[in-house]
Amino acid sequence: MHPLYANLLAADLLFYNIHKEDYDPISDILNFWDNYDLESIHQYLLDLSILIAEDVKNLKFGLERERIQEFLLALIRTAIAYYVAHLRKLELKDIELSIANNVASEVEFKRSRIIFDFFKSI
Repeated sequence: MHPLYANLLAADLLFYNIHKEDYDPISDILNFWDNYDLESIHQYLLDLSILIAEDVKNLKFGLERERIQEFLLALIRTAIAYYVAHLRKLELKDIELSIANNVASEVEFKRSRIIFDFFKSI
């Protein structure tokens, strides 16, 4: 399959999967936070913005384009999951994220805890 079509199919599947009867937005949310800490999210977003500006030679963290695309799909999947959880009025307060496993420093943990608590509150 042509790489462009594979990327389009992957993006379309994000929206298709939410209509499946067994779709669980909470698992997508947990999966995202298990795979990405705030520092890596920052790195991916920065390199993504540089890629969008087509300044590939100056990628700050040198992340591969495929890894950035995977991150972008994971980020979109998580945003959709939060939206579906909101529509279904699911209690996000009941989930616990193992943020401490992904965080290198206490400062990072405190920052990520504030963000987690924010999303729990909505």
